[in-house]
Amino acid sequence: MTQRQSQKLAGIIFVLIPILINVPYGMLIASFQYPDILRQPAGEILMKFHEGGSRLILTWWVFGFVGIPLIYSVIGLHSLLQREDTPYLITGTTCGVISLIAQFLGLLRWTFVVPSLADVYANPASSQAAKDSALIAFQALHQYGGVIIGEHIGQLFTVVWMFLVSAAMMKSTAFRPWLG
Repeated sequence: MTQRQSQKLAGIIFVLIPILINVPYGMLIASFQYPDILRQPAGEILMKFHEGGSRLILTWWVFGFVGIPLIYSVIGLHSLLQREDTPYLITGTTCGVISLIAQFLGLLRWTFVVPSLADVYANPASSQAAKDSALIAFQALHQYGGVIIGEHIGQLFTVVWMFLVSAAMMKSTAFRPWLG
């Protein structure tokens, strides 16, 4: 693949992924009332998640993985913008990749950890202590995996990436300055 073809593919991914990501997001809205469900008590969230079953788990998995190709685009944009007068761009590109990985990891809690917590909470044979433990574990995981890793770290690194890429775009001949 030539450098031009690689850059064109990166651009296509930048356009296509935001469209594709709305498919599982829409499914989460319809089947799980996401993100509004997150304002409910943890027990209600776990029960609703348990009711969603494997289809809901698969939807979360797709939602997490659909953004991964953006890593290729972030790196591809770096190769397009990299010049001697943009030494800061490596920091920006690194931040872009970190942001995608952080958001990916934050989302995957719904695929790999929340199902077992929801099963314990929804199981009529579970003791009250087990249900309380599932609630506490969910709340801790939700705050750490979602709020800290996915939202704060992921979004902070996204902002840094956008700022540094925008600065490089304003100096680039490949883009009009106003686009940066």
